[in-house]
Amino acid sequence: MSTGGLRIGVDIDDVERRERQAERSRRSYARNRDRILAAKRTPEGRAKANAQAREYHARNRERLNAQRRARHIESRYGLTEEAFEAMLAAQGGACAICHMSDPPRGWHIDHDHACCATPARSCGQCVRGILCGPCNKGLGTFQDSPDLLRQAARYLEAAQ
Repeated sequence: MSTGGLRIGVDIDDVERRERQAERSRRSYARNRDRILAAKRTPEGRAKANAQAREYHARNRERLNAQRRARHIESRYGLTEEAFEAMLAAQGGACAICHMSDPPRGWHIDHDHACCATPARSCGQCVRGILCGPCNKGLGTFQDSPDLLRQAARYLEAAQ
């Protein structure tokens, strides 16, 4: 079962280690600020910095994508990684509608657009479930209307 690379839980020692590393980086930057900024101002320096950034992102693509997705889920839907994982587990690790367990384009979080003041952002209370892309798109196409979905089902059944 794929969860989009989301990590569950954070070790306190890991947080403390990252804080110590961040402090070392701040001190190092303060000592070398002029040299670092001067190097970035030259075309060669910019090219080197860009190459280093591309290499870093290539080496850490999976971790960076998982972090980006976790931030997106929390800021847009108000769900922590743990809440997302719990919701997916409660659904049996599959789409709440079609029960696909490993959607090719990742998971989509279904929420009631009418609930919140800003439809693009969820308050977190109106999250209905986790869906695969086709099911999420289908609900959106039918404007989240149970009546339209029932009419579509009757239409399909009558055509058989």
